[in-house]
Amino acid sequence: MTLGEKIQKHRKEKRMSQENLAALLGVSRQAVSKWELNDTIPDTENVIQLGRILGVSLDYLLIPERESHDECGKAGPEKPDRPGKRGRALAGWGIYLALVMIFLVIMWWNSSFGVGLANAVNITVLAVFVYIVRLLIKALKKYIQK
Repeated sequence: MTLGEKIQKHRKEKRMSQENLAALLGVSRQAVSKWELNDTIPDTENVIQLGRILGVSLDYLLIPERESHDECGKAGPEKPDRPGKRGRALAGWGIYLALVMIFLVIMWWNSSFGVGLANAVNITVLAVFVYIVRLLIKALKKYIQK
């Protein structure tokens, strides 16, 4: 199946006209017609948008041997982040800040106000710095693995 045939098939499955698809992509109806007839091919940005609109992966659209979009899954922004990921991060920060506050109170309580608080603040700043460096290293490892 060619790219044009795949575009036409999935456009019709979604009950969209060439005009509707063209409006969503910001191109003319004639451009969509030429894509479906394999006279021209869409540019990269339009292929990405086609995948999202039609609910198919870019592999499926671009690789002629792929006859089923089920082989490679669907692409699109509808795929949400893992549930709870943000909540766990916020909970981690909350626990971290609570421990810092407890540490500050204990340091203030057990020593004279000026010296004890200064030491507590210095240690807290150091702990925050170490935590941020750890996050940066983790992010760099993810970036390098891509």
